Amino acid sequence: MITWVEYHRNRYQNESIAMYHALSNEKHQLQVEIKKGTFLETELSLMAQIDGLTGVYNRRSFWDIAHKEIERAKRYHIPLSIALIDIDNFKSINDTYGHPAGDSVLKTLSSHCLKTIRGSAIFARIGGEEFAFLFLHVTPENVVDKMESLRKEIEELSMNYEHQTISCTVSIGIVSMKEQTETLETLYQKADTCLYQAKHKGRNSIYVSASSR
Repeated sequence: MITWVEYHRNRYQNESIAMYHALSNEKHQLQVEIKKGTFLETELSLMAQIDGLTGVYNRRSFWDIAHKEIERAKRYHIPLSIALIDIDNFKSINDTYGHPAGDSVLKTLSSHCLKTIRGSAIFARIGGEEFAFLFLHVTPENVVDKMESLRKEIEELSMNYEHQTISCTVSIGIVSMKEQTETLETLYQKADTCLYQAKHKGRNSIYVSASSR
């Protein structure tokens, strides 16, 4: 026969076990939600850094990274260069083949650039059909050589979209840091001016800042 004391002790034990399992389940669910939240936070952080179309760094990320690298380059006297690339007559590609084809060109070109400069530069889409390279530990002469090789490769690159073959050329402006007083803003402005000069020369060409020679 179960005594009154035993009955209440068993009841208490059963309730305690049930409560333990309930708390364990809640703890597990909380851990799952925390993991989901952490994963989502990581994804959102990554999305904020990456261009949604091409999968390369966006303008904001390039700007943040470049600011830090320029200061480090000054401190340790590391060679640093910026190269801006703009697809020539990109509007005509959109007008002739349609915007989806234009997007395909941007993605293909981005992929090719990443593969070509692997490990030697930071690459980003600045906006529209304009891209930027930040070269570190590469001499100005080698930067020009690399960009000239890339220009020729892009000129010969055939991009296929829905049974259509599309080709394009690029213009490139290059500047290398020479003075300790130079900032990202001044370097970028010089590179942008060089890009304009490359366009003015007739496109499909490179123009190097005079201060980089």
